Amino acid sequence: MAWPIFVESALNSLGLYSDNGDDLWVFFADSSSEIGGPFLYCFRGKTLRLKESVRLFSDRGRPVTSPYDPLFVARDQQGHFILATELGYLTKVDRQGNKIYRKRLMGHDSRWTMRRKPRKKPYFVRDIDRQGDHCRKSGDYFGKAVGSLHMLGAAYSKSRDLIFISQGCQCCNNDVIVYSGDGKYLRHFEAPAGPSAMVARDGLLYLADHNFCFIHVYTYEGRWVRSIDALGRNRQEGLFYLTDGSPVQKHDYKEKYATTNENCIVSMCAQGEDKLAVGMEGGLVRILNGDGRLLFDIEPPRPGLYPNSMTGDSQENLFVYYTGDAYFSKPAGLYRYGARGEIRGPCFRGNLGLFAPMARELKKRIASGQADAWDYFQLADIQIRRKKLSRETILLLEKSVELKPDLWIALTYLGLYLKALGETEQAVNCMEKAMAYMGCSVMATALIEHYYRLGNRKKVWHYFQRMEEEEGEVDINFYSEELTNDQLETFLGPLVKRNSDDCLISNKP
Repeated sequence: MAWPIFVESALNSLGLYSDNGDDLWVFFADSSSEIGGPFLYCFRGKTLRLKESVRLFSDRGRPVTSPYDPLFVARDQQGHFILATELGYLTKVDRQGNKIYRKRLMGHDSRWTMRRKPRKKPYFVRDIDRQGDHCRKSGDYFGKAVGSLHMLGAAYSKSRDLIFISQGCQCCNNDVIVYSGDGKYLRHFEAPAGPSAMVARDGLLYLADHNFCFIHVYTYEGRWVRSIDALGRNRQEGLFYLTDGSPVQKHDYKEKYATTNENCIVSMCAQGEDKLAVGMEGGLVRILNGDGRLLFDIEPPRPGLYPNSMTGDSQENLFVYYTGDAYFSKPAGLYRYGARGEIRGPCFRGNLGLFAPMARELKKRIASGQADAWDYFQLADIQIRRKKLSRETILLLEKSVELKPDLWIALTYLGLYLKALGETEQAVNCMEKAMAYMGCSVMATALIEHYYRLGNRKKVWHYFQRMEEEEGEVDINFYSEELTNDQLETFLGPLVKRNSDDCLISNKP
């Protein structure tokens, strides 16, 4: 029987990583929380007991409350964390979560704000742009001088300290960008398709061709070595022709070479020293050897599951996080498989899912009288994420603030929670106290909305400036469901103006 580890999760994205000590790291965001991450949790690989959690901090030393979804996590030679998000950020943080560097990589021009309005702020691939070959084949994309609009995947070679970023779309030739571990651009090379997943191991880079179920093998320098047919049907000649030693997709391939949606590759990872685990949209996980030969298949725990994220450890254990689709709907949980594909425990169960191990530890500390302000806050945070809003949650937050009056995040949650309960006066008081210690765009938005309704231009302007300090600009459309940039611009008048990204900034002389 297959036992799910995480149950009824509210996660909206997740990345898995197993380090050299076989600890399991989970990089995730949680849409059920007012401040939904991203977060880093570490579990002991053998017992799956919570080992530690890392709070991520911005370049100003403030906890991150980013809307960008986690995509990838790894640890470098020094134990620092390499993190990537879907909307184009590559970040390295130290073991305490403090930013070492952050790179804005991709262009994104899609409708992803709360009001479904275009996000005009560009995130261009400037490193490729400098080489002069960014539009060598496809020309400008939507009138822009780049052809790639979002990050698809990432990989890291610890032995070489190299970061690989895949980008673009899953059906067209696109680039793989290579960075050093310190974030310096080194080179890029073309791949037959925008890889949906990547694995770096022993000087070879394995690129998953999503639509055609191939794995293209390249050296770290960008030289094609071979292509593996994950379906074992020897379809290469029908789908590709070689040019300059690299495969290029044919546009006139025959129907018999096409694959069904269920055979599209959606995730991939290394397993042990020489195995490769390949997850397909229909739920099947194929275990291949280094040469691409099929060793065995792992069927999903039940039909209709999607292997959203995977990682393997040095003992050839395989961790697979299943959902209903690519967008993390209907999460089924994280499963652990042994070297031969057998289900292995122990596993987490219960309504709190991912947060259950931490909740148990926190309750023990509180019951023993050893809990500090942060412990009380974290337990309240778990309840809020799980939508278990109660008077107990308020008492936990109040106790946290009592023990540490300057614990901004507890004040923030208390304010936002009281606001949700309609206790507006108390909520505003808490949020203003919190903003005295720390800027937070979610909270600044709530205060701007409140004082906008009251017609208090002075207060709106004050919190506009606080939000601008944090973001560099104000795009209230992104954070608010009741206020637009147009309304805010009209209300503040000559105090603000539009920048080139159509966001609001202070109208400084």
